[in-house]
Amino acid sequence: VGYQYRCIVSNGTDSIESEAASIKLDEKLAITVQPEDYTGEIGDTALFTITAAGATSYQWQQNTGSGWVNINTNAGYTEGIRKIVDAGLDTMRVSIISAIPESYAAYYRSSYQLADVKASISYALDKGIYVSLNMLYFPGFNDRAEELAAWKEFFRELPVQMIQVRNLNIDPDAFLAIMPEQQSECVGTRAFLQELHQAYPQLVIGSFSHYVEK
Repeated sequence: VGYQYRCIVSNGTDSIESEAASIKLDEKLAITVQPEDYTGEIGDTALFTITAAGATSYQWQQNTGSGWVNINTNAGYTEGIRKIVDAGLDTMRVSIISAIPESYAAYYRSSYQLADVKASISYALDKGIYVSLNMLYFPGFNDRAEELAAWKEFFRELPVQMIQVRNLNIDPDAFLAIMPEQQSECVGTRAFLQELHQAYPQLVIGSFSHYVEK
């Protein structure tokens, strides 16, 4: 979905290309049956149901009286994240660029390390918080083979529910000058996302940047 396909046919001498075709989903995301209030006795188990079309994941949230609480964070201050989670956090989106400690430190240059971020995410997941990653993406860096391998291990250890791929708007020379040198070939953006999806099919992969069909 989202890609285009075409066919090249040949007779051994000449070749021609077909027009491009794409795969589109007819079913858009929509809630078809809303949850209803439950009335019962103390000690009863309440059951809420919902029906949705086009959904790939579901996450229930609880409003304890202070509203729905969401946070965008770098998640480097683990003790603070624990307090917010314990206070009733519902969802957490973490900005991150790499699953390799050296690469992470080179970009953020902060007082905390990737290990602190992972500890924050681990605590939130253990408490049932919906966690998504705001993945800062730079072609030629994120899609390096060593970065892909590190991300696979990251998601094995920390099964977050979603990643949102965001284009990193930065001077490319300045960025690459501070980042660790490339250790292996780049697999390409498409292969990077496909391999993550194949390894973790339950992981929702989204983006705020959408291609334009012409």
